[in-house]
Amino acid sequence: MAEDSLSTRFDMGNMYLDSEDEKEQRRGIEIIGELAIDGYSPAQCLLGYLYWKGFHLPQSREKAVKWYKRAVQENNAEAKFSLGWIYLSDSKSDNDIQEGLRLMTEAAQDGNCDAQDCLGECYHYGVFLEEDESAAWHFYKKAAESGSVNSLVQLGLMCQAGEGTSHDDAAAIPYFEAAAKQGDAKGKYYLGLAYLDGQGVDVNDDKGCSLIESAAADGLELALDFLGNTYLSLGRDEESDDEKRNEYFKEAAYYLSQAAEKNDAEGQWQLGWMYIRGECFDKDEQKGREYFEKAAGQDFSPAMVALGICNEEGIGVFKNKMTAIHWYEKAAAQNNEEAIAALKRLR
Repeated sequence: MAEDSLSTRFDMGNMYLDSEDEKEQRRGIEIIGELAIDGYSPAQCLLGYLYWKGFHLPQSREKAVKWYKRAVQENNAEAKFSLGWIYLSDSKSDNDIQEGLRLMTEAAQDGNCDAQDCLGECYHYGVFLEEDESAAWHFYKKAAESGSVNSLVQLGLMCQAGEGTSHDDAAAIPYFEAAAKQGDAKGKYYLGLAYLDGQGVDVNDDKGCSLIESAAADGLELALDFLGNTYLSLGRDEESDDEKRNEYFKEAAYYLSQAAEKNDAEGQWQLGWMYIRGECFDKDEQKGREYFEKAAGQDFSPAMVALGICNEEGIGVFKNKMTAIHWYEKAAAQNNEEAIAALKRLR
């Protein structure tokens, strides 16, 4: 069958899959399956994705790997990335990791921006590969040129930190701007911070706040935490009158509640203190402690310290020195200075 005909049938299969009608969805699966059996690599890759995610088909790692492997045999770069991602994110052995890196490297060499971005992060953070800032910069640059918005943001952050390149705050701005123009929430957030701090650009509070508010509206937890913490600090400022303080606390609760709903540990921790102190909410020590527990469950050391304080002082729970020490020890294991000081005091 001619390539144009295969492509047309593939598009038709996708159209049926997007339908809300179950019969049409099944017809879409049939078409994609037939094309995959006939060796059409985009269909094989899609079938692998459907099995991996459990969309329209029972979730199956084994079948996902099978179909991705077939597409890899057809030299499909997307399949190389996707199969590499399975081996890295759901590795069963060291061999899986090595095979994942091999596939990821091949896909990156083929120009796949997701693979280039992934290798950039592996080198940047020392995950699966030895940390190498120069290599991270190289792959992020390739990915950004291939259209990766995440890599644009990472390049900006590396410019600010002087990682893989010379420290240059001004050089970071075009990267953040390029990401923000594409609607990327992190791009907006970091560009907003740059305007607020005058980092590589003239200070512009209005523009900075507008960008961060836009990132928060997109649901970015970093932006929600930033705005929530900013309003919380204003509310706790003793120079603010009661009316202003209440307004600030309401704004803080608005942003931090959204962050907490996204299971953001910092948002949960701050919201916990707001309940315990009766800031915006009716005072509720039990609920505050529950938020601390949620955040501590994510290994967030300030929340562990908060639970230590609750048990030491009897906030929302009976006093229990041993339980307090337990939580302080967990936080101290993360080098939390407040926890270390508490342990010295209690021992």
